[in-house]
Amino acid sequence: MHTPALLTAVALTDAVGERRSQNHPGTHTEYPNWQVPLADANGVPVLLDDMFDHPRLNRLLEAVRTARQS
Repeated sequence: MHTPALLTAVALTDAVGERRSQNHPGTHTEYPNWQVPLADANGVPVLLDDMFDHPRLNRLLEAVRTARQS
């Protein structure tokens, strides 16, 4: 992760370990398009207000910080 970029982007689904597809193209009868709540790898819903308390996100942020310092 050696880059001069000042911005690092991570999808919220990856940050908490969501396994389901978010915003999957289709109709509302085939898949709950745009209605899938964010959840972690265990299927436990993750609220945006609680995002920075999530252990997976904190590990990811620490890895990004470490990589940027080297």
